[in-house]
Amino acid sequence: MKMTFRWYGEGDSISLQYIKQIPNMSGVVTAVYDTPVGEVWEESKIAHLKSLCDKAGLEMEVIESVPVHEDIKLGKPTRDKLIANYAQTIRNLGKFGVKCICYNFMPVFDWFRTDLHYVQANGAECLAYKEADFRKLDKHNLRLPGWDESYTPEQLNGLLKEYEGMTHERLFEDLVYFLNGIMPACDETEINMDDVQAEQKKITYNARFAHFDIHAYRREIFSMYAGEQREVELLFPKELAEIARDRFGENCRIVSDKDGYIVCTTVQVSKTFFSWLTTFEGKVKILYPIEVKLQFQEFIETIAKNLFADGRSRASRKGIFGKKRRYRQAAVSWRRSAA
Repeated sequence: MKMTFRWYGEGDSISLQYIKQIPNMSGVVTAVYDTPVGEVWEESKIAHLKSLCDKAGLEMEVIESVPVHEDIKLGKPTRDKLIANYAQTIRNLGKFGVKCICYNFMPVFDWFRTDLHYVQANGAECLAYKEADFRKLDKHNLRLPGWDESYTPEQLNGLLKEYEGMTHERLFEDLVYFLNGIMPACDETEINMDDVQAEQKKITYNARFAHFDIHAYRREIFSMYAGEQREVELLFPKELAEIARDRFGENCRIVSDKDGYIVCTTVQVSKTFFSWLTTFEGKVKILYPIEVKLQFQEFIETIAKNLFADGRSRASRKGIFGKKRRYRQAAVSWRRSAA
């Protein structure tokens, strides 16, 4: 198992030097971003990318991604030339030690967010998806964050029009045609790409799934990651009410209180849940149950003990993350959130 970090090339605000500072980081996942989709990635551009990674002491074994041209997915007559270009790109990448290439075969959109600059409670920005914002979009005049630079409104609407009538079966056939065209290049270079095998297999009914609740299963698996499920009451200040609604959605009951809003919901009590609480710097408090509140307090005390075991922050010794005082203030804030 290797730890790698996504790097968007020389224009990325996160430099290779910063990535190298992350403990146990062995390489980056990157791509050539200035070559139009469907054209061959030139060896000189790949070599330049590899040189930058080498100088930073990072491997470049994974590419994400080499995009698949829409004409290939649509099965147009131009696909053979485009598939040949894709295969040549694979061969070129293989010359520079690439071992894995990511790709997708999704029509038009391979990722989707409604906000590229969502501000979290601690001031950090992240990508976000909100169902309510998605439903407000006009499907006849789509304006999508991140995609407005890829297509003009006319191009996007025209492309979506071309997919009208596309069936799962036809799209799958086009995928198999694509894979058959590139697999010889993968075999030559020993580069891994997902292969697909279709089996004609009868699906038998299983009685234990008769009352399977997919929504309950999703909440159990993804709600707060691998912990005992507990009913909790959390006190959110008024300015963070929207975050509570976004995080827990319909799976919570929100009651107005003089100090803010009390959120009653089910979470999986774990280190991930406690870590999430610390991002609010003591503004979100656990009201109930008392044992979860005490577990959180113990979690905070363990962090503080590890940070200041010898009287100073381990991170501050390396001079990377700032002064010791900042950590002591954070520890005090965390203790208050458990109080």
